Amino acid sequence: MAATKSLTIGGLRAKLLIVVFIAVLPALGVILYNTASSRQLTISEAEKSALEWVHVISNYQRDLDRQTRTMVELLARDPIVLGTDHEACNRRFADLLFNAVNQPENFFNFVAIDVNGDIYCAARKGEPENMHVRDREYFWQVRTMEKPVTGGYVFGKIIRAPIVPFAGPIFDARHQLSGVMLVTVNLSWLSKTIAPRLPKGAILSLYDSNGTILVHSPDQSAMVGKKDALFSKLLTGNDDGVFSSRDAGDGIERLNAFARIPYGEHNFYVVVSIPRGEAYANADATLTRGLFILSAAICAILLAAWWIGNSLILDSIDHLMAAVLDMTAGRLSARVSLRRRDEIGLLGQAFNKMGGVLENAVSEAERLKSEAEVRSHQLELVNQAKSRFLAAASHDLRQPMHALNLYLGALTLHQLPPSALPVLANVRLCAETMDEMFRALLDISQLDASIVQAEISIFPIEQLLERVRMEFLPAAQAKGLALHVAPCSAFIKSDPVLLSRILSNLMANAVRYTEHGKILVGCRRKGNKLQLAVYDTGPGIAAGHQAEVFEEFYQVGNPERDRRQGLGLGLAIVKRLAVLLDTHIKLISRPGHGSMFALDLPLVHAENPVLDHSMPAGSKEGQLAGALVAVVDDEPVILNATRTLLEQWGCTVIAATSGSSAIEQLSLCSQVPDALLCDYRLRGNETGIDVINAIRKEYNENIPAMLISGDTGPQRVKEIQASGLTVLHKPVLDHILQAALSTLVNGKREISGV
Repeated sequence: MAATKSLTIGGLRAKLLIVVFIAVLPALGVILYNTASSRQLTISEAEKSALEWVHVISNYQRDLDRQTRTMVELLARDPIVLGTDHEACNRRFADLLFNAVNQPENFFNFVAIDVNGDIYCAARKGEPENMHVRDREYFWQVRTMEKPVTGGYVFGKIIRAPIVPFAGPIFDARHQLSGVMLVTVNLSWLSKTIAPRLPKGAILSLYDSNGTILVHSPDQSAMVGKKDALFSKLLTGNDDGVFSSRDAGDGIERLNAFARIPYGEHNFYVVVSIPRGEAYANADATLTRGLFILSAAICAILLAAWWIGNSLILDSIDHLMAAVLDMTAGRLSARVSLRRRDEIGLLGQAFNKMGGVLENAVSEAERLKSEAEVRSHQLELVNQAKSRFLAAASHDLRQPMHALNLYLGALTLHQLPPSALPVLANVRLCAETMDEMFRALLDISQLDASIVQAEISIFPIEQLLERVRMEFLPAAQAKGLALHVAPCSAFIKSDPVLLSRILSNLMANAVRYTEHGKILVGCRRKGNKLQLAVYDTGPGIAAGHQAEVFEEFYQVGNPERDRRQGLGLGLAIVKRLAVLLDTHIKLISRPGHGSMFALDLPLVHAENPVLDHSMPAGSKEGQLAGALVAVVDDEPVILNATRTLLEQWGCTVIAATSGSSAIEQLSLCSQVPDALLCDYRLRGNETGIDVINAIRKEYNENIPAMLISGDTGPQRVKEIQASGLTVLHKPVLDHILQAALSTLVNGKREISGV
């Protein structure tokens, strides 16, 4: 226990240090951020200072440019320059260069040149062979254009140093060009005037537009006239900027500030390169100082946390931990008792309040869960009651409809006056419509009861498409609709019967609701899937109704419940069948533009497909004359209608309302019945299955039998399905009953050789 407690305390100490560190982390982050910000600010100031140097040089050079241009214009109009006393002109220029001009180190020479390019007056004179400028481009530019020009740098003839010539025209009294006035600026003034004032280790460079070094301090003589790699970084398109580079010669990283200086038609670039250590000395000092303060703060905080954790917190935290472990184990009533008035005491109180809230919340959650279970059970009971009600209502409605179908079948065998035939046809049409509705209800019941199972096989989709085309083409043509079924050679893996029912329901809806235009059925390959789609030009379905149309009894645009538009179960059946086929129905529709219903089916490759399942074909009607048929139904009306119809078909009928009554009447006959026709639900909990088994046992013979049922409840449908007997669901049309009964009777006669 002591070891466990020691481990617990050690873990708490470590966690406490981590918590404290995390708690002060924002403050440390602020310190670090401020340090970094201060360093960045210092760096920005260093860069700004470097830029200020190049701007000072640039501005000074621009002022010198303006001053020199003005001087050229003034000297070109000076009477001494225009006169013929060249010695006076020489003295004038010398006095002006060495005494009158401010900062004479900026200027190298004042020169007057005649129209032939010969120098006739100068402040500084060179060798006689150099007393002409006929080889200088600026001379010919001024002579040709007769206006001031600024030439590119040249190496002076008197001293081998870069100078910039400023030249302008000299006009005589008749305003004719008589010569050229030239003032040359000595670029080395930068090295003498500016370079000494730069930070320690800084390099001042001046480049022309071709990258030639004109000024380089220090190492002026070694570098002038050469080129280096630094110039390429100046051609950024900006007038100034700052960048870093490493000197290939000494390996020193430098901060470079540059500015472009326009000289007439030419551009010069001035660069001040300061060693990084010198430029960022203050920034590095700021960072070092900030990191030292940050480290000291972290150490102080951790030491303080260690001391506080050892002396003030661990015991209380241990109690809190024990209470937390109790709660984790499910003992929500656990509380902590801390007799402290500091923050830890408040933490204990908050923990106790949290425990109470948590305990109440869990109790409330359990209560809500219990209520939800009760509501769920109630909803289940309501659904079961609804299902029972629908099943009962369906059964009771099917009984008279079944009798009506039988009587109508018997009536058609009578000779009726011609005026009665249309009436009879309309009555039969109404009966068939109601029969269709009941079949839809039965389909829903069978699907809900999970009786229908998919039987998957490989088959060509073309067979299904052709069957649908033949089935619905007459109805479409009767409404004036164009029906086009696109051929498809694909093979799919699905249940042909269920897929046929899906497609038939979709086609029935398309024909029913489309008033004009066309209906298209087609397939499209999508990878390993085949999309089967039905398009129509019907009224379309709004987006708000597209999910609801797949619910039972829901119809768009039929608030009056016109039965000619169906019962509203077609798409509900389609949705359930699609689930059985492991796919889903896709609907795209827009009001006024028609609809598209589609589903994706597995696409396979098969050379010789075998249809294992197909739509059941109608049985051929056999001869019923002379057949003995036992009919059992507890509804006298249905019993009488069935007997009347069967007798008109030539059958001998034993009609009974119960199994015992049927056996009693059959005992008076010497003939074994050819078929048994029984209602499923009889009086006294007796079923048609019980009656069939009893009669078969009486004769010790498997007499052909068939159930007729009006029950559509899922449980009843399962029971009937489990019996293995042939079943017809009420209401049954007379020709369907005749076909099914003929199959039973003829099957027995073939076996017995009759």
